[in-house]
Amino acid sequence: PYQIADNTTQLVDNLSWTKGKHTFKFGFEYNRQNFDQLGNQFLRGQFTFSPNATQSSTHTAGDAFAEFLLGDMYQATVASAATVANYQRNAEAAFIDDTWKITPKLTLSLGLRYELTPPFTDTLNNLFSVAIPHLDFYAGAPKSDWPYMIRQGNCTNPYSANPPLSFVWAATPAVCSNGLEDNQLMKVRYNDFAPRIGIAYSPDSKTVVRVAVGEFFVQDNGNSMYFDAARNIGVRLTLIANNGQPSLNWANAVTPPGAGGTPTAFPAPYGYVAAYSHHTAYTAQYLFNVQRQL
Repeated sequence: PYQIADNTTQLVDNLSWTKGKHTFKFGFEYNRQNFDQLGNQFLRGQFTFSPNATQSSTHTAGDAFAEFLLGDMYQATVASAATVANYQRNAEAAFIDDTWKITPKLTLSLGLRYELTPPFTDTLNNLFSVAIPHLDFYAGAPKSDWPYMIRQGNCTNPYSANPPLSFVWAATPAVCSNGLEDNQLMKVRYNDFAPRIGIAYSPDSKTVVRVAVGEFFVQDNGNSMYFDAARNIGVRLTLIANNGQPSLNWANAVTPPGAGGTPTAFPAPYGYVAAYSHHTAYTAQYLFNVQRQL
């Protein structure tokens, strides 16, 4: 199940001013963005039945459908809990543009846009990310290079911070961010300037040639960049049966986390991460157009 209650409040104001050969345009935009979602993959579980427990003593044959009827599964993946993301952020943008009619035949357009789109802040204080000190592609990498989990906010124990978690990662270290980028766990980019320039030339009364180039930013997509990160605390557990043995069934494949009041120890997490020093994507667009009136 998924529940989505995203909403955005937008305020936009634009102003045009013509003075002599110049037409100036100014404008700004403010967005109050709320990203509220609930859900997770594998909340109801994903169960696979294979010819395993019904194999012969030589590990041949077997029947997957028979194991389904017996309740002897080969693999089970179950999420510990639903993920709740209550994110907020304020995004701003402003621009200035000058259309300058240099001569009756030649017009020059110059513009500059600035965007400030910070990462979301999780108001529930539940945001976890993955810190990767160094990417190693060989066996036996030192533990100082191993990835670890990092939680937003100031605390000493990421599991007992408010709100406390009902699980621990058995082998993966977890720490508190203690002020890292104001609990956003991603770097705020302050240099997203996007210039534009265009030229229009009319050699005669029936022809116009236009050439333009501009830079445009593609800000982070909320669902893939942020809700996936929230799912880091909706950890999943994948169990695989012993080879040739009915060791996995409905009784031990869906044990709830924290059963008996003891936090469940999960193995290495299936983690989602957006790099702390992420670079906002941008693209340059070009225009060449010739318009001829017949």
